[in-house]
Amino acid sequence: EEKILQPDLPLMLPVPRKNVDAIMNAVSEYVNEGKLSEEDYDRFCTNLTECMPKYPYHMPSGPAGKVHSGKILNFETLDINGRVIRSNELFSANKVTMLNIWDPYCMACITELPQLEKMSREYAGKGIQIVGLIYTADDADVINESKEIIDDLSLTYINLLPTKNLLEQLTAHSFPVTFFINDKGEV
Repeated sequence: EEKILQPDLPLMLPVPRKNVDAIMNAVSEYVNEGKLSEEDYDRFCTNLTECMPKYPYHMPSGPAGKVHSGKILNFETLDINGRVIRSNELFSANKVTMLNIWDPYCMACITELPQLEKMSREYAGKGIQIVGLIYTADDADVINESKEIIDDLSLTYINLLPTKNLLEQLTAHSFPVTFFINDKGEV
């Protein structure tokens, strides 16, 4: 059960993921349209985070691509199944890699995963691959939650675990974020 706040009245109610996603989408629209003052936004996010800690809300941010454009990625990490993944081998196998950074508590991320799986299957063998990076999977609980989601959605494409080196090369301030990387590892 998660708490939903009404004016000064906390309530305990079960909140299905689709409802949390609707709340997040509505808040994003209000923030983007300037209908929430900074003070109201901060108060809402604080209350929401206290009530629903599994579903953190992040302020929408501008395009991250400009920060990373032209950067050559070089890393070694593990995928969700414990296999060693080296960036040079990962990227050189295809002309383009779509790297999707996601979080298991991000409803927008989870909502798009089935479409990414469909794209992964559609473009397999055509020089394009989809790769996920579970940005916050730095402990057993988050890794297990991520594995459940991957299994539930029957995802077959590679999902990477973060390392300090990798996170220093690709920063994300909100989720999901997608980068396109060429066969030389260049964003």
